[in-house]
Amino acid sequence: MTSRRFNPLGIDRLWEVRVNGGALQLFSAAGNQVRNSNFSRNGQAIYFNSNRGSSSQIWKMAAAGGTATPVTRNGGFACAESADGQWLYYTRERGVAAIWRMPVAGGEETLFFEYRPNGHSRMWAMRNDGIYFARAEAAGRTNISFFNFSTRQEIPVFMTQHPLPVGSGGLTLSPDERFLLFPVIAQRGSDLMLMRSNS
Repeated sequence: MTSRRFNPLGIDRLWEVRVNGGALQLFSAAGNQVRNSNFSRNGQAIYFNSNRGSSSQIWKMAAAGGTATPVTRNGGFACAESADGQWLYYTRERGVAAIWRMPVAGGEETLFFEYRPNGHSRMWAMRNDGIYFARAEAAGRTNISFFNFSTRQEIPVFMTQHPLPVGSGGLTLSPDERFLLFPVIAQRGSDLMLMRSNS
């Protein structure tokens, strides 16, 4: 799992913790600026975003640790494998609601699906036959829709009564594909503070 800890250089690293608890383990090969980590379908590898090269790309390393290798060549930010483990779907950069795909084994990178206008470029989740995604609507609400691979049609699923946080992930599909989990901003608030002046 990815854990962000205070660091004066603003560096994100890749950590692991067992489900039943225990100490955090730092992946020695993870390097600097590691974000948006995600397991492969078989659990044997981890994908993550890193700017360790000349640009921000998606990298891959064994879940047991070791040497990381670049996957994308033309930009990569957040990704997920298809249910059959044959394709890698990904966004190229933060804030751009366009999903690309390429064979997991390597090959051509192609634009697969765009859902503009949108402010939730990281709010999407893979299903066996398509992609759930979030699209910002008027009055602060968010539309959760499904893009069907076979028909290439968008199907509205649910309209939230509260906005989803912009710029963060969190749209997740349960392993049995029965439930969607996503964060909402139910309320905002602030405190008014009084400080006595010494003058």
